[in-house]
Amino acid sequence: DPLIKNRSDALLDIYKRLRPGEPITIDNAEKLIKNLFFTPQRYDLGEVGRHKLNMRLGLDDAKQKRVLDEEDIVEIVRRIIMINNGNDTDDDIDHLGNRRVCTVGELIQNQFRIGLLRLERIVRERMSIISTEQVTPSALVNIRPIVAAIREFFGSSQLSQFMDQTNPLAELTHKRRLSAMGPGGLSRERAGFEVRDVHFSHYGRICPIETPEGPNIGLIGSLATYSRINHYGFIETPYRRVFSELPNQDDRLTGRINREAIASEKGETIAEAGTTITPELAAQIASLPPRSIKVKPFVSTEIVYLTADQEDKYTIAQANSKLDPDNQFVDDKVEARLADRYLVITPEEIEFMDVSPKQIVSVATALIPFLEHNDANRALMGSNMQRQAVP
Repeated sequence: DPLIKNRSDALLDIYKRLRPGEPITIDNAEKLIKNLFFTPQRYDLGEVGRHKLNMRLGLDDAKQKRVLDEEDIVEIVRRIIMINNGNDTDDDIDHLGNRRVCTVGELIQNQFRIGLLRLERIVRERMSIISTEQVTPSALVNIRPIVAAIREFFGSSQLSQFMDQTNPLAELTHKRRLSAMGPGGLSRERAGFEVRDVHFSHYGRICPIETPEGPNIGLIGSLATYSRINHYGFIETPYRRVFSELPNQDDRLTGRINREAIASEKGETIAEAGTTITPELAAQIASLPPRSIKVKPFVSTEIVYLTADQEDKYTIAQANSKLDPDNQFVDDKVEARLADRYLVITPEEIEFMDVSPKQIVSVATALIPFLEHNDANRALMGSNMQRQAVP
């Protein structure tokens, strides 16, 4: 707005928009903004909020302040300008990097908070009634509101269900179920097609097949076979790390094939390109000053769990890519994926590899033999009907 010249004008303008019709003073405007964003009692980003904000804005991850500060607001405005100018992409609301799992502990914690707030109100009321001479802790504190809040959660919450124990598979599937509904979530009526759809970030995290057939389709899903939920509530999936270069002092160099000639400090060639590194040669290379040795790409046994955000940066090969006995890629070109793109690239460009072909699907779906030859709709029905089999 060209009419806003200084801080006071900006404060008054924001106050006018947020509280139309109320008397405008600088003090009121400043107090409102401070309470909205900068007071820990009124505003809390939470651990996850701060972590995501640091990641999105490229701030130092050591920053743990749970309220916004000037640096955050400057960075947020800068990002909005960059998105408007086409220099940055806006966030995809359906990407699993922007959707987290709210675990049972958090849901109970929220109910507990409600119970404690009710308890606080009752204690305050009783303190104003009972004289200070007669007051005792038992006369002030009554735990019934807390008990009632927790009982209410287990008795009548939409997400509190009686466990399905038709057979062991039904029990396991019920424990691994994910729902987009419930308190703070979506409702069947309001959920559109985008929310229900399979997203590329579901790969290895949420099963693309196992979901109900009725009005809940896509809103209720199932964790994939090897996925797990991390400290922040984001779903991670495992990958095997692929190495195309190693430090010269690394023990794993033995038995590997180097991709370029290795020279000593004096310039003498120790090993030509394409040489298999023997233990003696490895010892010779280790004695050189620290450097990286380019080797023929191989898949290690090191397992790394990645979130959807982290995975978008890496090129990942499929689990059924052909490997030789030394875990090196056989083919000159390998099928891989990078975020939502599918590529055919050289092994040198690959950074990770899937751990198993069944990591994309859930436990129930993985039980279907020759799953890849079935129509997806029938596989969905099969996954759901196996849970109804009577043992």
